[in-house]
Amino acid sequence: MGAYSVAEAKAHFSAILDAVEQGESVIITRRGVEIASIMPTRAANGAVGGVPKKRHSPQLDFAGLRRLRESMPMSPITSVEWLRFERDERDAELLAGARK
Repeated sequence: MGAYSVAEAKAHFSAILDAVEQGESVIITRRGVEIASIMPTRAANGAVGGVPKKRHSPQLDFAGLRRLRESMPMSPITSVEWLRFERDERDAELLAGARK
């Protein structure tokens, strides 16, 4: 286990994280007093905090997403029209503020 001052930890943070990743615990001190410890959280099998790491991401429910999208009402204007309207409103507000 290594001990580093705050200044040393700032200067060598990447190396400290590499050491922690290899299983070493590190103590950070300020004026000789321990203020923090950095310890590895992953076991060799990929467990985090005693819980095995999931290997696969959850499957997306594309059919459910399609049903949700189809249940939503259609907008009366296209996204291009909406963006133009918002841009024109913003520009009008900026011009009105500049005239004051």
